[in-house]
Amino acid sequence: MTSPATHVRAAQLVRLAEELADAHEDTVLLATGAATRVEWDVHLDYLRALQRMAREQLAHVPRDL
Repeated sequence: MTSPATHVRAAQLVRLAEELADAHEDTVLLATGAATRVEWDVHLDYLRALQRMAREQLAHVPRDL
């Protein structure tokens, strides 16, 4: 039986995976369109923040999850 904390962590990882997939889709849309430098700068800041958040979340994943 898994603990409630394990269920919470798993749900967080699912949300993270969905956010990463959305970020990739946004990158493709920007790359195939006529994105401005400002749009790219904002997107790159978002990707860096997402990367930091992902690393932090992954650092707390139990090895048996």
